[in-house]
Amino acid sequence: MSAALALLAMVLAVPPAPAGSPEPSLAGVNVVLLVDKESGRGAPAVGEARAALVASGAAVVVRTVAEAARTWADADDAVWLALGKVAAKALANAPPRSRAALLVRAGEAGGLPAVVVDVPFERQLAWLAAAFPGRTRVLVPRRPGNAADAALRAAAATSGLTVELVDVHQPGETVPALQAALRRPGAPALILLVPDATALTPDTLAPLAQSALEARAPLIGFSSYFLRIGALAASIAEVGPSARQAVAAAKAGVVVEEAPRAAHLLVDGRLAERLGVPVREGPGVEVRR
Repeated sequence: MSAALALLAMVLAVPPAPAGSPEPSLAGVNVVLLVDKESGRGAPAVGEARAALVASGAAVVVRTVAEAARTWADADDAVWLALGKVAAKALANAPPRSRAALLVRAGEAGGLPAVVVDVPFERQLAWLAAAFPGRTRVLVPRRPGNAADAALRAAAATSGLTVELVDVHQPGETVPALQAALRRPGAPALILLVPDATALTPDTLAPLAQSALEARAPLIGFSSYFLRIGALAASIAEVGPSARQAVAAAKAGVVVEEAPRAAHLLVDGRLAERLGVPVREGPGVEVRR
């Protein structure tokens, strides 16, 4: 098994927390949130993480990488959480301490314990089956051999959905390849995006979203960013609970990448109405109107 597939297997192995389970108190715990750059202090994710940790009793400060590099000795008794891959790389090279990466993609934690933003495909496909009744085909544009392929096939086997992998061999092929797949006969389709540097580029995303809108095919992204460019829904890791989960990972000190236990599918209900796409709420599915 390749390192990438082994990593995905670890991510898939992390179950969601039991419904209604109480959050552990962080009273007396000092936490340093390490952000990539000065402007990152005001990022929504930083605010959400800080608020959740403070609500759990922790004392929280925010430091940029530049600030922390000058004062690594400060707050040596604290739990350090790096938000983003640049901060994670800096923290991984810092003196030993309780530390973890928060909200990075799989493989970006720099050797730290981490809570990644990647929601396991078995959960994503279960949400899609619940949210979009009658949409049983899931088109996934990606470069052949993407490390996610095996996990997608395994998830499809238990979801009741059919996953069709749409091959994109080089940048620029994504839209025509997807349009050809949409024209093929079959059940109404969904388009699920997965991280892929070939299929998804800055030049690809806008025309991809436009093609999905024209075809009235729900486009599903993997962060809230995709909702802003025209996707109908996105799988979102919840920052506050993920921050608490990352503190526990840092304290445990075991180098493993955990899937977010708190995550959901957010659907743009107004866009769904305009497109005539039926949607419904359910466990893990929020329809925002």
